[in-house]
Amino acid sequence: MPDTGILYDASEAPVRILPDGVLEFISQPSVAGILIVLVIGAGFFLLFSHRRRALATLAASMGIPFTETGPEISFIERTGLPLFNTGSRHKTYNLMEMRGGGSVPDMRFFDYEYDAGYPHDERDHYKKRNIHQVTVALFSYETLKIPAFQLKPESLLDKVGEFSGFKGEDIDIPAFPGFSRKYRLTGPEKPEVLAFFNPNTVAYFEQHPGWYVEGFVRHLLLHKGVKMFPLRPSAYRNFMDEAKNLIFSVVKQV
Repeated sequence: MPDTGILYDASEAPVRILPDGVLEFISQPSVAGILIVLVIGAGFFLLFSHRRRALATLAASMGIPFTETGPEISFIERTGLPLFNTGSRHKTYNLMEMRGGGSVPDMRFFDYEYDAGYPHDERDHYKKRNIHQVTVALFSYETLKIPAFQLKPESLLDKVGEFSGFKGEDIDIPAFPGFSRKYRLTGPEKPEVLAFFNPNTVAYFEQHPGWYVEGFVRHLLLHKGVKMFPLRPSAYRNFMDEAKNLIFSVVKQV
């Protein structure tokens, strides 16, 4: 399954293929269109079924509980994390969950989907569909106080804005120019964000580019970017190990 990083725009498609391979019609298709979609849908169903079985096997080999459904939508929305409160029609799938306690966080790895298109109305069921999917790692603490922040790789658009003098809310750390070149860091309370991003934490991210991280109150969310498809099973174990290593390297320094 390709990991292209391309967002799937379903605005012109007669159907949407859910992560479990189910077809959802969003406009009136022709007979030929139905046949084509059924063939494509069957292929996607096999791919998604294979992926789910591969993840279940991986979880079993690691001694981790696995469920085909993900965390409750009400729970992830209550975390206050921006990704979980973006768009509409939020869905979660393929959950691997490890309970913590004390200073050890609860760890949840799962696939998350949302629609970033225009909201539906009574005249036009969906004016525009833009389905985003991503594999995420959610770490939830009992006592740790985490400031509200967002960290993401700095894009070309961000760099153009800075060159034009529109720096926005990006929080630079002068002692680590490499970090500021690689990442865009934002948050409403700059002193609290800088306290969290101490020199050891900044140095870690400077040496490990490519992460998207969100923090709020008791939760930290990590992923490697929104993709056309969730993470491939062959890359899942590495993602889990890298995410846990990041958390335990960074949080212990706070």
